[in-house]
Amino acid sequence: MGEAQRSAANDPHVDRAYEELRQHATQLVQAWEQLNGSRWNSAHGRGLQLAAKHLVRACERLRLSLTRKAGELETFIKVFVDTSLTPNADQLRTLSALVSTLASTALALDMVAKPPVPVEPATVKTVAPPLVAATVKAARQRDEDLLVLIGQTADFGVDLASAFLENGFSVKAFANGELAQALVAVTLPRAIVVSAAQANAIGTLRGMVTARADFGETHRPVGFALVMQRPDIGRRLVAMRHGVKYFEPPIDPLALLVALTGEAVVAPSQCRVMLLDSDRACGLTEATWLKEAGYTVRLCTSAPEAIDAIDDFKPQIAVVDADLRGAESMRTVHALRDNPATQDVPVIVVASSRELATREQAIAGGADEYLLKPVKPRHLIGVIEARLKRSKRFATRRVAPRDDSGLYPRREFIDRANSARGQPGAVVVYLALNEHEALRKQLGISGQERLDQTIGAVFREFLRPEDVPSAYQDGRYLILLRRPQRNDAMGTAESLREALARRLIKVAEREVPLKASFGLATLDGDSADAVVQNAEAAALAAMHLGGDRSMWFEFSSASLVPAEREAQLRGIVESRRFAMHMEARGVPLIPLNGRVPGQYEWNLLWRVGGTGHSPVSLPEMQQAARAGGASGDFDRFVVSEALTQRAEMLKRGKQLRLAVDLSGHALDDGGLVDFIEAKLKERRLSGTGLALTLPALVLAERIDALIAFCQHSKPLALRVGLRDVGRDMTLVHRLRGVPVDFLRLSPELSAAAAGDRAGELLSALVRRAHQSGMIVIASSVDSRDQMTALQTMGVDYAESPSLGPASSDFNFEFSKWLGKVN
Repeated sequence: MGEAQRSAANDPHVDRAYEELRQHATQLVQAWEQLNGSRWNSAHGRGLQLAAKHLVRACERLRLSLTRKAGELETFIKVFVDTSLTPNADQLRTLSALVSTLASTALALDMVAKPPVPVEPATVKTVAPPLVAATVKAARQRDEDLLVLIGQTADFGVDLASAFLENGFSVKAFANGELAQALVAVTLPRAIVVSAAQANAIGTLRGMVTARADFGETHRPVGFALVMQRPDIGRRLVAMRHGVKYFEPPIDPLALLVALTGEAVVAPSQCRVMLLDSDRACGLTEATWLKEAGYTVRLCTSAPEAIDAIDDFKPQIAVVDADLRGAESMRTVHALRDNPATQDVPVIVVASSRELATREQAIAGGADEYLLKPVKPRHLIGVIEARLKRSKRFATRRVAPRDDSGLYPRREFIDRANSARGQPGAVVVYLALNEHEALRKQLGISGQERLDQTIGAVFREFLRPEDVPSAYQDGRYLILLRRPQRNDAMGTAESLREALARRLIKVAEREVPLKASFGLATLDGDSADAVVQNAEAAALAAMHLGGDRSMWFEFSSASLVPAEREAQLRGIVESRRFAMHMEARGVPLIPLNGRVPGQYEWNLLWRVGGTGHSPVSLPEMQQAARAGGASGDFDRFVVSEALTQRAEMLKRGKQLRLAVDLSGHALDDGGLVDFIEAKLKERRLSGTGLALTLPALVLAERIDALIAFCQHSKPLALRVGLRDVGRDMTLVHRLRGVPVDFLRLSPELSAAAAGDRAGELLSALVRRAHQSGMIVIASSVDSRDQMTALQTMGVDYAESPSLGPASSDFNFEFSKWLGKVN
């Protein structure tokens, strides 16, 4: 290392610049999350533009090539901010990809951009060959049994060398990448494992191990793995994008070995293969290939013959021709899967159809591999060997979940995930408890079992029977889901997250909630282990951004996508945890011609996603409850919360009258009025302080049900009204004979009071309402002039966000408005 590089590596100003870079990258992600969680608006757009601008300056100070990409993002945002235009769906996706790429690259840039820090040569188990020019001078030998370690033993956390030697591999260890270059110049190892301290050596070594055509080298790629001492989401994302395997504590040497080499044991040479092919001549040819490779083969030409041979022959692998008549081939596959002795036997399906649907049906039916005809000898034998090795390593007997927690063992989860790999709708969910390290230390070994039981109870409540929950590590859990749409999987994750936050576990004489971060990834990729790493990356990113949220790992672009607003609402609805993130406020009904003070509209908001996101309104939550089949439960919750608030204010000597908005489906809840009666008795309240408001649309087709509902409510002195009256003027004539107590006008009709024609319609409506004994309430009034005009027309009360804003203290001074507006 040159003197300039050495000084740069130790320059505190450079370290500070990189730290600022990481801070600005994090701020960029947070600004995007704030904007992405709500509708696009210029204020949030300017915040995102400012974050991008800071990132540009940070890149410029370090003279990084990333500056251009950051400048593109700033310019992209500036166009919409300056023109007040709203980006469409495609532009938002482009923006999301730019933000994700920039942030993840910047967060891990020190892995590839900072000058390497010198490491003293290791003194134990370290090979230090003479330093030679690291150039390839001739064709190199490929040593399939050689693994290279770069870094000191303490950097890996475990003694990887001993673990690799036990599994039949030879190991050479180097203190740094420069020493390893001399070996790579003459010999190509099977794989190279690099510690985080030597991560900057990966780029050089990857270039060196590339096959050199000028020397006639035709070897398969050398595997690389990066081992971290602590979680680092930025390095993880960069490693995955460059095809480098990523591991962090606790390190499992055997899992690392399998990920790098694809094997942990050697397949036996004498293995029983059952071959099903209706074409006897073709089957004999394939059987000859397999016999010459050392396999024992049983050739069957029909499905019944193959099914009869299962118990007798006891195959260790099956090759099935999918071109048999009808469903004969899948009958054989199902017979293998249904037999306890062969349920884990690998099945290779060979077919002539190139249609994706056919392949998906075969995999869904239980096949492990799908090959296209014509099949070459080397290809068939290679696939059989690979499947046997995987079977020997991963395929274990199907086991039931533990009785106490309902969680499957980790090995069983990996086996089932590998079987489901590539199937439509298969998703891996990674659950990481926030501050799990501190929680693990406080709980101890005995407390971990109690934690598993608590987590398992939540899983049993919200997961389907076909889902596979598993204990992964202390404080970390995995779930294999099958959901047709991404939003369905996200909704399930959000339901679990909300439900966990509701559960308390006793820690050191106190009870704490189980807050968690979730990461999701589809079962695509090379293996289930790789998909688990993707889901883990998403969960750690969610934790890095504050925790208690869900994120999706987008496999195609290696980007992270936060849970959509709809999925978060669905999580609240499915868990029936309606009070989560809720704020209760009252909007005063200002007296114009009316004389009753203390009346408020019951106003609820949900701060989904935390601060910075636009709140979810009551109508939006009603829509989410309807979509989740929870309208009845939600209406009862809203009424119950209103009665609780009224009871609390009565204890303080304050009388409240609350108007509560219900959904139109309240008319279908035959037990709602009885529920309200029970709640009134429980809280020792009268119904005079409660008004139930239904949408005016019920006048269209539910008028009989509305009349019955009003009549049922009268004995409790409950008032019933309609909201958004006037939005559809064709419904106004249906008010005749409907025994409602009040009408709340639509904002459009209230705002039209100043117009001549609209004013006449409004005056006529008010007169008709008063003749029927109804009071009239205007909504969304924004000025005193409008108040005066409405008072002149006979409107009784008005709701005004500017003159009487919503508040949680219910301290509006009604006395200043009684009898006068001017």
